[in-house]
Order: sequence, then C-alpha cells, then structure tokens
Amino acid sequence: MIVLSSLLTLAVMAGVIAVGLEGGEEPERGDRAPGLHPDAAGRLRERGDPDRDPGGVAGGCPFDPDRPPRMTFDLPPAGVDFGAVKQGVTLEREVVFHNQGSGPLCIRRVDSGCGCIKARLVGEQHRYEAGESGAVRVTLDTRGRDGLQTKTVTLYTNLVDDPLRKFRVRASITLGMRVGPSFLNFGRATAGHPAKATVRMRTPKDDADWEVTEVVGTDLVDGEPVAYEWEVVELADPRDLIREIVVRHPGITQEDGRSYKDRVVIRTTHPERPEFEIPSHLRIVDPILAVPPRAVLGYVPSRLPPPRIRLVPGDDSVSFAVTDLTFETRAGESVPPGGFGFVATKGQDGTGEWWVETRYDGKSRRPGRIQAVLVVHTDLARMPTVRIDCFANVEK
Repeated sequence: MIVLSSLLTLAVMAGVIAVGLEGGEEPERGDRAPGLHPDAAGRLRERGDPDRDPGGVAGGCPFDPDRPPRMTFDLPPAGVDFGAVKQGVTLEREVVFHNQGSGPLCIRRVDSGCGCIKARLVGEQHRYEAGESGAVRVTLDTRGRDGLQTKTVTLYTNLVDDPLRKFRVRASITLGMRVGPSFLNFGRATAGHPAKATVRMRTPKDDADWEVTEVVGTDLVDGEPVAYEWEVVELADPRDLIREIVVRHPGITQEDGRSYKDRVVIRTTHPERPEFEIPSHLRIVDPILAVPPRAVLGYVPSRLPPPRIRLVPGDDSVSFAVTDLTFETRAGESVPPGGFGFVATKGQDGTGEWWVETRYDGKSRRPGRIQAVLVVHTDLARMPTVRIDCFANVEK
C-alpha cells in the first residue's frame, strides 16, 4: 500500500510539471497590463469583445491588452458641486478627463438620465489616443426645481475592468424665490363645475418680505380670459417663508373640447420675480365614468371571477344611483341567435360606490367572438345611461 501511494503521488506531480511545461511560465505580475484582471489579458487576446468597441467611433476601437487606456478626471472625490443657486437659472460646468494609458480610450456615450441635470461630450470626438484629453459638459437647468438635486453621470467606455466610469453632480436650489410645482393641474371636472389647484412659493426668511398681487389667465374662453379666484395660505417653516396659493378655476361650460389648457400669470412684489407663468390643465369629463371603460371576459366559460367595473363620479358635484341594467347590440348589428351571451349584476361597496359585473350566460353556442353593449341606467338627469362594451370568446 505504501509503495502504491508513493507511485500515485509521483504520477500526479509529473502531470502537474508536464502541464506547466506545456503551457509556459506564469508571467510575473509586472508583465501584466496595468489595470487588468489577471485573466483579462489572456481572454482578450483569444477573442475580441465587440461590447468594448463603442459605436460611432471612426475605425472602431479594438482593445489591445498590451496597450490599455487609463482614464482620469480633473475632479474632487465628491464630483461636481454647483453649490446653492437660484431657481430659474441655467448653469454649466466642464469636466476634463485624460487618457493617461498607452492605448486609445473610446467613449460610446454619456448618460445622465432624466431630470434637471444633463451631460454630454464636448465636440464630436469619441476616440482619445494616449495623452489626449476631452471634456464632458454638465448643464443644470433649475426651472421648476427646488431643494437638493443630485445625479450620477455615466460614461460608457472601452475600459475593461471599469467600463462604466461615473461621477456625481450636486446642486442645492435654495436661494431666492422658488415656485413648485411648475404645473397647475386642476384635474378633472364635469362641464361647468369649478376645480382648484395649488402652487407653493417660498423664499429664505432672511430675504425681504413679498406678497402675491394678482393671478390671471392668458388664453381666451368665449372671447374672455378665465377669471380665476385665489387665496394665499401661509405655512409654518423654520427656514423659509412659504405661501401656498390656492387657485380656483370657474369651470368650462363649452362642449367643443374635452380639456382646456392655459398659462396662468402670477404677479408678486418680489423684486427678482415680479411675474411668472405656470402652464395649467383642466380635463372635462362625463358625470359618470366607467373604470375600466369596457368588460373583457376573455375565453368563456371560465372559472375566473367576472370583471368588476366601478362607476365613478366625474367630480364631487355628481351623485347618482344605478336603477337598471340592460343589454343591446352594437351599432349596425343584430341580436345573435341564443341572445346576447352576457348577464350583469350591480351593487355598492362599503363606501357607497356603485359597481357592475358582467358574466357569460352559460348557454351553449358555436365557438367564436361575442360582443354586446351593457347599458347602465341611472337616476342622474345629466347622464341617464352609461354604455359599456362587452367582449368574450366562446371556447371550442
């Protein structure tokens, strides 16, 4: 047994030595390309990596593991900091980068996502040879923004170990008057019914006091601008003077559109922002809304629960009750043999909101699509019926 164990040990050692001789010597650490994973150079010699070749670079950008690029930024560790700024201004900074490696550095694109901070390469160049430099232009648009804004800028490069090079951008929009939101959304209302929206205006308490003097519309309805009503509510805050303006829209009675847009002008005594515009929107809806607007049963018969449709008041002026449910054909169609194919029930939930459910009638009929219109009868004079399309497919 001792002799057999010794022979096996010698055989394993011989195999290891043979593999080492066949594969050559392991290179010293200093022979590897700087910045590469120990196995990266060998892998890239055996095959090209197309994902490391940024698109749009003239002549391509093949990676040479013996001449890798190395990217550095002229930036502090915290990145770009615009500091404290005012709302409504646009600022720019350029971040310089260098290729301090021995091979070409390629940048496919620069991404900063959505928001008030944008970034892009300066110029059309995407390939930077050893020793060359470039820049990323960072733009801060503070319109409609308030408070701390942060963003990560990402450069997509041909660097092997760190292809997504990133830096942070920061700005604090805390000076002067700030207004938010930048859009007055009056929501939905039925024709002729008023609606309201709010906007907040704030300044540091160290600034001079100011007042709101006027809120007016600019677009015309029936030849006249909208006559907005408004009131100011002061909110407590340890750092800022905050005034919330509650703007009331009188409503739209005209029936030639389903929505109305305006640019509301707010005038103040603030020396830097005596007047500014805010876009607004009011959606005109039916007194009763079906949510969802149609009943789709899929393939029937089915063990799935029937689709429930909520009947929602268009605004807080609407109150109604469901009195009856009937079915009728869609325009231009006749009642199919065997009837419409649907049955419906109604009810109310714990809040008093009405709902309807549509089921397949369970009768035997030939396979294929069936459809009908569920007519919901109400006691509301303004909208005595709500019509809901119903669809199903009878299984083979």
